[in-house]
Amino acid sequence: AAAAGAGASSPNATAAVTRTAGWFPAVDPTPATSLLYNTTSSAGSGRAGRAAGLSQAPFSSSQLIPLSADLSYPYRTVGVLYYTVPAAPGQTAGNFYCTATLINRRLLVTAGYCLHSGKNGANGWSTNLVFVPAFRDGNAPYGKWTGGLATVPTDHFNGVPGNPANFGLLTVQDNAGVAVGSRVGWLGFSINSATNNIVNQLGYIYSIDSGRKMHSTYTIASSSTATNVNFGSNAIGGGTPFIQNFGVRGAGEQWGSYNTAMNAVVGVQCYTYSDTYMMVGSSVFGQNFADLYNYACTFAGSPCA
Repeated sequence: AAAAGAGASSPNATAAVTRTAGWFPAVDPTPATSLLYNTTSSAGSGRAGRAAGLSQAPFSSSQLIPLSADLSYPYRTVGVLYYTVPAAPGQTAGNFYCTATLINRRLLVTAGYCLHSGKNGANGWSTNLVFVPAFRDGNAPYGKWTGGLATVPTDHFNGVPGNPANFGLLTVQDNAGVAVGSRVGWLGFSINSATNNIVNQLGYIYSIDSGRKMHSTYTIASSSTATNVNFGSNAIGGGTPFIQNFGVRGAGEQWGSYNTAMNAVVGVQCYTYSDTYMMVGSSVFGQNFADLYNYACTFAGSPCA
Protein backbone atom coordinates (compact mmCIF):
# COMPACT_ATOMS: atom_id res chain seq x y z
CA ALA A 1 0.00 0.00 0.00
CA ALA A 2 1.06 3.58 -0.48
CA ALA A 3 0.13 7.12 0.27
CA ALA A 4 0.27 9.84 -2.34
CA GLY A 5 -0.01 13.59 -2.52
CA ALA A 6 -2.86 15.45 -4.21
CA GLY A 7 -5.47 12.93 -3.12
CA ALA A 8 -4.29 9.94 -5.14
CA SER A 9 -5.70 6.53 -4.19
CA SER A 10 -3.84 3.45 -2.94
CA PRO A 11 -2.26 0.86 -5.27
CA ASN A 12 -3.33 -2.70 -5.90
CA ALA A 13 -1.62 -5.25 -3.69
CA THR A 14 -0.07 -7.24 -6.55
CA ALA A 15 2.44 -5.75 -8.99
CA ALA A 16 3.33 -7.02 -12.44
CA VAL A 17 6.69 -5.24 -12.77
CA THR A 18 9.52 -6.10 -10.34
CA ARG A 19 12.53 -5.17 -12.47
CA THR A 20 13.09 -2.69 -15.29
CA ALA A 21 15.85 -1.77 -17.70
CA GLY A 22 17.34 1.66 -18.26
CA TRP A 23 17.30 3.64 -21.51
CA PHE A 24 19.32 6.45 -23.06
CA PRO A 25 18.92 8.46 -26.30
CA ALA A 26 20.92 7.35 -29.31
CA VAL A 27 22.24 10.88 -29.79
CA ASP A 28 23.66 12.62 -26.72
CA PRO A 29 21.87 15.87 -25.83
CA THR A 30 23.92 19.07 -25.89
CA PRO A 31 24.25 20.49 -22.38
CA ALA A 32 23.62 24.16 -21.74
CA THR A 33 26.61 26.20 -20.65
CA SER A 34 24.95 29.34 -19.34
CA LEU A 35 21.89 28.18 -17.41
CA LEU A 36 22.69 28.68 -13.75
CA TYR A 37 20.67 27.41 -10.85
CA ASN A 38 21.52 29.71 -7.98
CA THR A 39 21.24 28.02 -4.61
CA THR A 40 23.06 27.60 -1.35
CA SER A 41 24.08 24.09 -0.40
CA SER A 42 23.42 22.96 3.15
CA ALA A 43 26.43 22.35 5.36
CA GLY A 44 27.38 19.02 6.87
CA SER A 45 30.01 17.63 9.17
CA GLY A 46 33.16 16.73 7.26
CA ARG A 47 34.29 13.15 6.80
CA ALA A 48 37.81 12.23 5.84
CA GLY A 49 37.94 9.72 2.98
CA ARG A 50 39.33 6.34 4.00
CA ALA A 51 38.88 2.67 3.21
CA ALA A 52 36.67 1.92 6.21
CA GLY A 53 35.43 3.45 9.45
CA LEU A 54 34.82 1.83 12.82
CA SER A 55 32.20 -0.39 11.16
CA GLN A 56 35.04 -2.03 9.16
CA ALA A 57 32.69 -1.92 6.16
CA PRO A 58 34.89 -1.14 3.11
CA PHE A 59 34.28 1.43 0.42
CA SER A 60 36.12 3.48 -2.23
CA SER A 61 35.09 7.14 -2.52
CA SER A 62 36.01 9.77 -5.13
CA GLN A 63 34.98 12.79 -7.13
CA LEU A 64 34.03 11.89 -10.68
CA ILE A 65 37.06 11.60 -12.96
CA PRO A 66 36.75 13.70 -15.00
CA LEU A 67 34.13 15.93 -13.42
CA SER A 68 32.48 16.23 -16.83
CA ALA A 69 31.51 12.55 -16.65
CA ASP A 70 28.27 13.81 -15.09
CA LEU A 71 27.21 14.87 -18.60
CA SER A 72 27.35 11.27 -19.85
CA TYR A 73 24.91 8.40 -19.45
CA PRO A 74 24.35 6.81 -16.97
CA TYR A 75 25.65 9.56 -14.63
CA ARG A 76 23.34 12.28 -15.93
CA THR A 77 20.21 10.36 -14.86
CA VAL A 78 21.10 11.43 -11.29
CA GLY A 79 20.56 14.97 -10.04
CA VAL A 80 19.63 17.28 -7.20
CA LEU A 81 16.04 17.45 -5.98
CA TYR A 82 15.19 20.73 -4.26
CA TYR A 83 12.15 20.86 -1.99
CA THR A 84 10.45 22.76 0.82
CA VAL A 85 9.27 21.21 4.08
CA PRO A 86 6.17 23.09 5.28
CA ALA A 87 5.71 24.24 8.86
CA ALA A 88 3.95 21.53 10.89
CA PRO A 89 4.32 20.01 14.37
CA GLY A 90 7.53 18.03 14.86
CA GLN A 91 9.10 18.73 11.46
CA THR A 92 11.79 21.25 10.56
CA ALA A 93 10.44 23.70 8.00
CA GLY A 94 12.68 25.16 5.32
CA ASN A 95 14.33 24.57 1.96
CA PHE A 96 16.42 21.43 1.51
CA TYR A 97 17.85 19.14 -1.15
CA CYS A 98 18.29 15.43 -1.75
CA THR A 99 19.61 13.32 -4.59
CA ALA A 100 17.04 11.79 -6.95
CA THR A 101 17.36 9.38 -9.88
CA LEU A 102 15.27 8.82 -12.99
CA ILE A 103 13.96 5.26 -13.25
CA ASN A 104 11.55 5.95 -16.07
CA ARG A 105 10.81 8.70 -18.58
CA ARG A 106 9.02 10.94 -16.05
CA LEU A 107 9.61 9.17 -12.73
CA LEU A 108 12.19 9.76 -9.97
CA VAL A 109 13.18 7.64 -6.98
CA THR A 110 14.58 9.17 -3.79
CA ALA A 111 14.42 8.74 -0.01
CA GLY A 112 10.91 8.82 1.39
CA TYR A 113 11.69 11.65 3.80
CA CYS A 114 12.60 13.92 0.87
CA LEU A 115 8.96 13.70 -0.26
CA HIS A 116 7.08 13.26 3.03
CA SER A 117 8.16 13.83 6.62
CA GLY A 118 6.59 10.61 7.90
CA LYS A 119 4.24 12.58 10.12
CA ASN A 120 1.36 15.09 10.00
CA GLY A 121 -0.56 13.27 7.27
CA ALA A 122 -1.38 15.56 4.34
CA ASN A 123 0.65 18.36 5.96
CA GLY A 124 3.81 16.26 5.75
CA TRP A 125 4.22 16.45 1.97
CA SER A 126 7.18 18.40 0.58
CA THR A 127 6.40 21.26 -1.79
CA ASN A 128 8.23 23.31 -4.46
CA LEU A 129 9.91 20.19 -5.88
CA VAL A 130 12.46 20.89 -8.64
CA PHE A 131 14.81 18.32 -10.21
CA VAL A 132 18.16 19.34 -11.77
CA PRO A 133 19.87 16.40 -13.54
CA ALA A 134 23.68 16.44 -13.61
CA PHE A 135 23.80 19.54 -11.38
CA ARG A 136 27.33 20.85 -10.82
CA ASP A 137 28.53 24.03 -9.12
CA GLY A 138 25.26 25.87 -9.69
CA ASN A 139 24.97 24.80 -13.32
CA ALA A 140 21.85 23.08 -14.69
CA PRO A 141 23.15 21.63 -17.98
CA TYR A 142 19.90 19.85 -18.85
CA GLY A 143 17.52 22.35 -17.34
CA LYS A 144 15.23 22.46 -14.29
CA TRP A 145 12.21 20.16 -14.15
CA THR A 146 9.17 20.64 -11.91
CA GLY A 147 8.02 17.75 -9.75
CA GLY A 148 4.44 16.49 -10.01
CA LEU A 149 2.75 13.87 -7.86
CA ALA A 150 4.68 12.10 -5.08
CA THR A 151 3.97 8.77 -3.46
CA VAL A 152 5.50 6.89 -0.51
CA PRO A 153 4.69 3.55 1.15
CA THR A 154 2.06 3.63 3.88
CA ASP A 155 4.66 2.56 6.48
CA HIS A 156 6.68 5.69 5.77
CA PHE A 157 3.63 7.94 5.56
CA ASN A 158 2.56 6.72 9.02
CA GLY A 159 6.04 7.09 10.52
CA VAL A 160 6.66 3.42 11.29
CA PRO A 161 10.09 3.39 13.03
CA GLY A 162 13.15 1.53 11.77
CA ASN A 163 13.04 2.73 8.14
CA PRO A 164 11.18 -0.33 6.79
CA ALA A 165 10.10 1.57 3.65
CA ASN A 166 11.88 4.93 3.53
CA PHE A 167 11.74 5.51 -0.22
CA GLY A 168 9.43 7.37 -2.55
CA LEU A 169 8.63 8.17 -6.15
CA LEU A 170 7.96 11.50 -7.83
CA THR A 171 6.57 12.25 -11.27
CA VAL A 172 8.27 14.98 -13.32
CA GLN A 173 6.48 17.44 -15.57
CA ASP A 174 7.60 18.01 -19.18
CA ASN A 175 9.45 21.10 -20.37
CA ALA A 176 8.12 22.46 -23.66
CA GLY A 177 6.57 19.09 -24.44
CA VAL A 178 9.77 17.12 -23.81
CA ALA A 179 10.12 14.56 -21.00
CA VAL A 180 13.25 14.73 -18.85
CA GLY A 181 13.98 11.04 -19.48
CA SER A 182 13.75 11.57 -23.23
CA ARG A 183 16.53 14.11 -22.81
CA VAL A 184 18.94 12.35 -20.43
CA GLY A 185 17.78 8.72 -20.24
CA TRP A 186 16.92 6.74 -17.12
CA LEU A 187 18.12 3.80 -15.05
CA GLY A 188 16.32 0.55 -14.26
CA PHE A 189 15.62 -0.93 -10.84
CA SER A 190 15.73 -4.38 -9.31
CA ILE A 191 13.98 -5.57 -6.14
CA ASN A 192 15.51 -7.88 -3.52
CA SER A 193 18.96 -7.26 -5.02
CA ALA A 194 20.84 -5.04 -2.54
CA THR A 195 22.28 -7.73 -0.28
CA ASN A 196 25.48 -9.52 -1.34
CA ASN A 197 25.99 -6.91 -4.04
CA ILE A 198 28.63 -4.38 -5.08
CA VAL A 199 27.09 -1.01 -5.90
CA ASN A 200 27.95 2.55 -6.86
CA GLN A 201 26.44 5.11 -4.47
CA LEU A 202 26.14 8.17 -6.69
CA GLY A 203 24.96 11.68 -5.93
CA TYR A 204 25.36 14.85 -3.93
CA ILE A 205 26.97 14.56 -0.51
CA TYR A 206 26.31 17.16 2.17
CA SER A 207 29.84 17.05 3.59
CA ILE A 208 31.83 16.57 0.35
CA ASP A 209 32.31 19.53 -2.02
CA SER A 210 29.40 21.16 -0.14
CA GLY A 211 27.06 18.97 -2.18
CA ARG A 212 27.82 20.92 -5.37
CA LYS A 213 29.50 18.13 -7.35
CA MET A 214 28.37 14.59 -8.09
CA HIS A 215 30.31 12.06 -6.02
CA SER A 216 30.86 8.32 -6.46
CA THR A 217 31.34 5.70 -3.74
CA TYR A 218 31.78 2.05 -4.61
CA THR A 219 30.73 -0.15 -1.75
CA ILE A 220 29.40 -3.57 -0.82
CA ALA A 221 26.46 -4.53 1.34
CA SER A 222 27.96 -5.26 4.76
CA SER A 223 24.93 -6.32 6.79
CA SER A 224 21.19 -6.57 6.36
CA THR A 225 17.84 -7.41 7.92
CA ALA A 226 14.51 -8.21 6.31
CA THR A 227 13.85 -4.49 5.79
CA ASN A 228 17.25 -2.74 5.86
CA VAL A 229 20.67 -3.10 4.24
CA ASN A 230 23.87 -1.31 5.31
CA PHE A 231 26.84 -0.20 3.22
CA GLY A 232 30.28 1.12 4.13
CA SER A 233 30.45 4.76 3.01
CA ASN A 234 31.77 8.19 3.91
CA ALA A 235 29.05 9.79 1.78
CA ILE A 236 26.02 11.17 3.62
CA GLY A 237 23.55 12.19 0.95
CA GLY A 238 19.82 11.64 1.33
CA GLY A 239 18.29 9.78 -1.60
CA THR A 240 21.61 8.79 -3.21
CA PRO A 241 20.96 5.65 -5.26
CA PHE A 242 22.82 2.38 -4.82
CA ILE A 243 23.29 1.18 -8.40
CA GLN A 244 24.40 -2.32 -9.39
CA ASN A 245 26.44 -3.07 -12.53
CA PHE A 246 26.97 0.64 -13.12
CA GLY A 247 28.43 1.78 -16.42
CA VAL A 248 28.68 0.49 -19.99
CA ARG A 249 29.88 -2.99 -20.94
CA GLY A 250 32.99 -3.27 -23.06
CA ALA A 251 33.07 -5.26 -26.29
CA GLY A 252 33.80 -8.92 -25.54
CA GLU A 253 33.52 -8.40 -21.78
CA GLN A 254 32.83 -11.62 -19.86
CA TRP A 255 29.80 -11.44 -17.61
CA GLY A 256 28.33 -13.65 -14.90
CA SER A 257 24.93 -15.29 -15.10
CA TYR A 258 23.48 -13.98 -11.81
CA ASN A 259 21.93 -10.56 -11.19
CA THR A 260 23.10 -9.19 -14.53
CA ALA A 261 20.80 -6.15 -14.87
CA MET A 262 22.89 -3.14 -15.87
CA ASN A 263 22.48 0.26 -14.15
CA ALA A 264 19.74 -0.96 -11.83
CA VAL A 265 18.88 0.98 -8.66
CA VAL A 266 18.65 -1.49 -5.77
CA GLY A 267 18.19 1.03 -2.91
CA VAL A 268 18.50 4.67 -1.83
CA GLN A 269 20.25 6.11 1.20
CA CYS A 270 17.71 6.99 3.88
CA TYR A 271 19.65 6.73 7.15
CA THR A 272 23.23 6.89 8.42
CA TYR A 273 25.40 6.11 11.41
CA SER A 274 27.99 8.28 13.15
CA ASP A 275 30.80 9.92 11.18
CA THR A 276 33.45 7.61 12.63
CA TYR A 277 31.36 4.48 11.97
CA MET A 278 31.19 5.32 8.24
CA MET A 279 28.18 3.27 7.33
CA VAL A 280 24.90 4.26 5.65
CA GLY A 281 21.75 2.36 4.87
CA SER A 282 18.75 1.80 2.66
CA SER A 283 15.33 0.30 3.10
CA VAL A 284 15.13 -2.97 1.17
CA PHE A 285 13.42 -2.64 -2.20
CA GLY A 286 10.99 -5.54 -1.88
CA GLN A 287 7.55 -6.22 -3.27
CA ASN A 288 6.49 -3.00 -1.56
CA PHE A 289 8.73 -1.07 -3.96
CA ALA A 290 7.39 -2.92 -6.99
CA ASP A 291 3.83 -2.14 -5.85
CA LEU A 292 4.72 1.52 -5.42
CA TYR A 293 6.32 1.68 -8.86
CA ASN A 294 3.33 0.11 -10.59
CA TYR A 295 1.02 2.47 -8.70
CA ALA A 296 3.04 5.54 -9.70
CA CYS A 297 2.97 4.43 -13.34
CA THR A 298 -0.83 4.90 -13.29
CA PHE A 299 -0.56 8.60 -12.43
CA ALA A 300 -1.58 11.31 -14.85
CA GLY A 301 1.09 12.52 -17.25
CA SER A 302 2.26 9.04 -18.38
CA PRO A 303 5.33 8.83 -16.10
CA CYS A 304 6.28 5.39 -17.41
CA ALA A 305 5.37 5.77 -21.10
